[in-house]
Formats: sequence, C-alpha cells, structure tokens
Amino acid sequence: MVRLLIVVCIAAFDARRQAAADRLVAALLPQLDGEDTLHLHSDLNAKGSLGPWLQILSDLSITLDRGATQATHAVFLPDDAILVPDFVATLRNAIAARPEAILCCQSNHMDAPKAYEAGARWYSTIEGATFFGGVLPIAWVKEHLEWRKAHLNPATLVQGDEGINLWAMRTGRRIYKPLPSLVNHDLSMPSLDGNDHHIQVTPRSSLVWEDRSLLGIDWSQGECADLGCTYRSNVWRLVFDLLPESWDIEQMYRLALRRSALRSEPSLFIGYVGNFFHAEDMIDLVQGLSSRFIVRGRSLDDPEDLVHCFLRDGSHFLLLWWRDGIPWSEPAFQDTLALRGGPVLDSDYMLIARGDLVALLKQHHRALYDPGTHEPRWGLFCSRILPTRMGRNVKIPYVFQALAAKDAP
Repeated sequence: MVRLLIVVCIAAFDARRQAAADRLVAALLPQLDGEDTLHLHSDLNAKGSLGPWLQILSDLSITLDRGATQATHAVFLPDDAILVPDFVATLRNAIAARPEAILCCQSNHMDAPKAYEAGARWYSTIEGATFFGGVLPIAWVKEHLEWRKAHLNPATLVQGDEGINLWAMRTGRRIYKPLPSLVNHDLSMPSLDGNDHHIQVTPRSSLVWEDRSLLGIDWSQGECADLGCTYRSNVWRLVFDLLPESWDIEQMYRLALRRSALRSEPSLFIGYVGNFFHAEDMIDLVQGLSSRFIVRGRSLDDPEDLVHCFLRDGSHFLLLWWRDGIPWSEPAFQDTLALRGGPVLDSDYMLIARGDLVALLKQHHRALYDPGTHEPRWGLFCSRILPTRMGRNVKIPYVFQALAAKDAP
C-alpha cells in the first residue's frame, strides 16, 4: 500500500507565496486519508530554495531514524505548484505502477510533447528531477543524504534537486515522469532563485499539461520513452560537483553519448592544433598506422576542444600534434600504441592511451578549475600558454604537463 508523506515548502517571507501555499494546502487536505501525512516547512529567512530543501531532506532523515513515519514515499511540492484535480489519488496510482523509482510529476523535457503524441504514458531521463512533485521511496531519502555527504565536493554549491540528479546519474537510477503531468508551475510569481530568464532557454512549466482529472488512467500501461538528458550540462557536473575520488569519467561520457564511451575497434584520434593543417604529414602518419588502427582526425585551435572531441569520439589513443614531422615509428610511440609503455610527451606532440588520460585527469583534478577564480572550466580541460620551437604560442592542456614536470599540481 502506498502511504504518502507530502512536504510543502513555503516561502513565508513573501505574502503572495504564503497565500499560494494556503490554497495548495486547502486543496490537498480533503484528498488525504488516514495513512497519509502532510508536513509544512515554512522558510522565514532564506531568499532562495537551496537552504530550505536541504533542511527538509535532513529533517526527513531524522524522522526516519526515529521511526516516526509509516510513509512509503516522500513527495515534495513548492508553494508555487499547481495540481491536477484528484492529485493525491492519481499520484498514489502512478507510484503503485513504479514503486521503486525516482518520480517527478513535471514534464520539462522539450521532447515530452512528441513522446506523448506518440502514445507514451511515461518518459525517463538520466536526470531532470525537480521538486515539482518529486517523489522518492522513503528509504532512499537517507541513502541520498549519506551519498551526498560522501561524494559531493564541499567547495561547490549544489541545489537540492541538483544533488538528486547527480546521485541518480552516478548510481544508475533513472528519473520517470508521467504523461500528462500531475504538477505545473505557477509562473505568475518571480523565481526565488533568479530563474525567470530560463524560460527563454528551457521550460519552467510543464510541457504536457491537461487541467483535468487523470484518475482514470492506468499508469501501468503504455510505453515509456527514453529521452536521454533534460539539460546536457548536468552530465559534466559529475566531474565539477563531485570529489575527484568519486569521478567516473567513462561513465560520464557514456551518459552524454547514450552509448559505450569506447569504440570496439582499435582506433587513434589525431588532433592537430592550429589554424592550418599539414596534409602531407598526416598522410605519412596514417600510411604507417592504417593497417592497425581506425584513424580519425580533427583540426582545431584549442587543444581543450580536441581532448573533449577525443573522449567523445571513443578512440583508444589520442595524438595531439602542433608541429611538422611526428616520428611515429620511434620505439616509444610503438610501445605506447601496443600498450607496453606510458604516454609520450614532446614539445611538439603528445601521444597517450585513453586509460592513462582518464587516470591523469583524476590525479591532477585541479587542472579542471580556473586557478584565479576556482570556477569550473566548462571547456572541461584547463590549459596554459607554452612556446613551441616554431616560435608561435599554442595552448597545451595543463594536465599533460604532469607527464614532464614533477611539480605540476
């Protein structure tokens, strides 16, 4: 039997939001039965949602420790939530169809309308959970908080729902959303988190919304559409918001690509750094390797982008190249390509196996942050300017200097 603990977060310092919360509570109370619980969390001081939601999760964990609830699922609602008629009974039916899952009653994926038109009853994503009808099995609340303490980087600011999304991605849990939505977002009140501009980029209201009772729907029937990511940048937070010892860079790329991060065939990715491309040198290089490797290449100004392209490509080896004449036949190159040796670094080129690159990134994790602002480098890889023997400057990824300098951070 599904028993609900419904938490409503109220920005009590704002008269409009307090009035909206009063209407929300008045709508919920007649729908509850003796097995359900309604908890009101009044925030009198904060001007955003980070503090209140983390406090709510912490309070729930204490309640669990005391054995003070018989609820099976926790439901989270903000004061600016709009509910479908018969919300509680409808939600109980939806939970019964997916009792061991993270649910979110707000459809905020751009492709949700297409999925609904195609007949889907649900869609799932690797992230995208919000507190607009967010649902967790009650035992998972404590598990999430323990994971948060163990894995989140304390130097980063992670919102309550952002933490749930990171936890879901890292532990392989998916977010399930019913179609139509059970909860909508009242946009007549300004965002407490300064998100009013987001409506120009990503939706803040439910995209599949029908203001009618959904009580007759059998949520166990119908297809579930796999819509991948809701917000693509969330995947990269698996590096920026987690402690380095909690990273799984290959998993991060698997989630971003929605496929295996590594190609099945032996492959080499050649990245040329510069505004021009030396076709003759590339031909000479490829002639020596084409019988052993699938060879791909890219020419870009910034090696940060080339490293990112390499990891997305799924090749086994990366050759970064910013000068003529790579001695690919040298024993060190051949040993690396045969996985008998480590990375090869020269002032004009760098050859590294994928596994060594991933290990290097974890070992020198500070290279992923701007040394001045300590903010994440959203290009993924920090770099510094080094002169080459050609007399021009190129940006060489900071982390690779660890191969040549023992004092690299």
